[in-house]
Amino acid sequence: MAIYQAGKASGHVEVLEDPDGMAKTLVKEVIVSQHAVDSGSEKRPGWHKRSSPLHRRVSQLGETVLHAARAEVAALLDALPPKATGEPQSVTAQREALEEAAGRLRGTWHFVVTTSDAINAFVTPYCPRRVFVTEGLLHKLKLTNDELAFILSHELSHVVHGHGRQSIDEQATLASLQLVVLSLIDPTGLLALAISAVASFALTAQGRAHSRVHESEADELGLAICSRACYEQAGSTSAMAKLQRAAGNQAKAHAGWLDTHPAEADRIAALEQQVASGVDPVITSACASKKGGYWRAMRFKPTATKGKPEAEEGAEEVEQG
Repeated sequence: MAIYQAGKASGHVEVLEDPDGMAKTLVKEVIVSQHAVDSGSEKRPGWHKRSSPLHRRVSQLGETVLHAARAEVAALLDALPPKATGEPQSVTAQREALEEAAGRLRGTWHFVVTTSDAINAFVTPYCPRRVFVTEGLLHKLKLTNDELAFILSHELSHVVHGHGRQSIDEQATLASLQLVVLSLIDPTGLLALAISAVASFALTAQGRAHSRVHESEADELGLAICSRACYEQAGSTSAMAKLQRAAGNQAKAHAGWLDTHPAEADRIAALEQQVASGVDPVITSACASKKGGYWRAMRFKPTATKGKPEAEEGAEEVEQG
């Protein structure tokens, strides 16, 4: 753990010295590490400029979902009983978790559309306040706005729950324990290979178990956020169905989202059950009222472009040394 904390502290120093430069470096590293191309393609890792139609669509829709996520967290906080001395510890813990979630959603967010052919969308604690979406997700699945809104809501739900940080801390703790055990029982290193394999299996098994829990939580909250942004809940199940179909041809489609977001039947069934229960009447009323008009005004609507078409304009490549 000391090694992890030292690395974390070192990273903090670099960020303080050059926050913008460090952020750009991290974004580029993420883009390169997650890049995948279809067979025969020589497309290099890169991202779409702000003028790109793909970026405009994701960014404008993402901002709507982000505002809804903030509103959802605020509503959950308002629903708690007034803070009082001697309140149940569970209520205090819930309030603190929601306040931390609100903090994670603050600030300026960026939606990055990468040139990867993989079918993927993700957030990572290594690049705070950024949501990554790939060309493959947008082109190959041909997502409707309702479907894309659910996927973005799902990703922001991971941020609300703090799933990324939980996973990093858990893996760092297990890795530290592995180093301690090895130093105690195997000072010569003869057993390191065998124990490393067992530890790797344990990390993978725990990661999958936690992934199932995390994905269920993100699905549930993501659907609530999607509804608050006035998008149709049915987009969640249709998006999952498209992802499942993509998984059937994973080698060709690079279905990366499904590697970390398994589209299991029970997840779809849970979403269908949640959709069947209907939207909160308060939210339904808000979407139909003048207040709801604020959300509708922010929803992305494709606009005709004059002159030369901007299709796939200006994807910038990541410079690699």
